[in-house]
Amino acid sequence: MRIESWNWAGWAIEFHAEGEDIPIRGNAGDDAECEAWLIERLESGDGAAWFCARVTARCGDFHGVDYRGGCSYESYEQFPTADGYFVDMVRAAMLDALDAAESEARKGDDARVFLANFPRELSGDFAAKNA
Repeated sequence: MRIESWNWAGWAIEFHAEGEDIPIRGNAGDDAECEAWLIERLESGDGAAWFCARVTARCGDFHGVDYRGGCSYESYEQFPTADGYFVDMVRAAMLDALDAAESEARKGDDARVFLANFPRELSGDFAAKNA
């Protein structure tokens, strides 16, 4: 399920929350009470209790993806602002797009133009807005 999307410096950034295959028990810390509370939230339909985050970065014909499992927040909307994982995931997705472009660079001009304009660092603007 798509939760939020942003446009930044020619990039379309999307955050999706997906069902998590990793079990809560044994993976949500050492607190049995906390695990029980997360399971109760999840069973009552609160997907933000335990999910897999997916961030996609698209620029032109190229896109990259990064995943983080075992996420647990009060709401999905809290994830992009809570703890810095989101900005790291955006970077990783952008680098994944760069890898895709580099593998295509010998095939056409679109990839060469993309590579020439690829930001080598995630600017403070995006990180600051989403920290």
